[in-house]
Amino acid sequence: MSNNCKPRSKSQRPVADQSYSEQQHAETNANAPFDGHEGDWTDEFDLTEQQAEFVQYYSDHGVGIRAARQAGIRKQIAKRVSQALLKKPNIRDAIRYLEKVRRSRGELNKKFVLERLKSELNADIGDLYDADNRLKSIGEWPEAFRLGMVEAIDVKTTETKNGTVTQSLSVKFASRIKRMEMLMRSLEMFRPTGKEDVQAELLAAAREITRTAPGARPGQISVPDDD
Repeated sequence: MSNNCKPRSKSQRPVADQSYSEQQHAETNANAPFDGHEGDWTDEFDLTEQQAEFVQYYSDHGVGIRAARQAGIRKQIAKRVSQALLKKPNIRDAIRYLEKVRRSRGELNKKFVLERLKSELNADIGDLYDADNRLKSIGEWPEAFRLGMVEAIDVKTTETKNGTVTQSLSVKFASRIKRMEMLMRSLEMFRPTGKEDVQAELLAAAREITRTAPGARPGQISVPDDD
């Protein structure tokens, strides 16, 4: 066999052939399906492991080349591969699906936070007492107090000379002012604008609201001033 007919070794093959082969492999990676973090959506869109990783990263920031690099594509071909992937209907559908799922989750999380802050701001200290003006057991306290508004409970046990044992309960509540501020920030009513007078006015109004909260019983359970 002449030298002209000898097959070229792998190292002698043109770089263009190597790049094409690698790009093609990157686009159609036949690895096992990816077990995504967002649920069992990869099979629905017929994605390979590398494609699913690309979709996830692209959904995070919307930069194709960056997503390709994060998914393990070589820098030299990341641009071509990302462009090719973004032309695939199943890739585009998967990206839209994932963005919709994440957007819905974000809305649900925001709704949960707002409802939680609202319930804590409206928590009535009077609900901690029974009809005879005695403090209820902790298990009977409203959820807003048990899960959020109470920061600490200090139980002090004392024994008199005649052997009588008594207990006193000291409750430290979370700051309503801080919760009002968090709610205002969530609703974009309070944010850095450089207008300190406006923000001071909003906080003053919030402080007045929380100090006149329903059911407050000074002297029985003290709520620390937030100043």
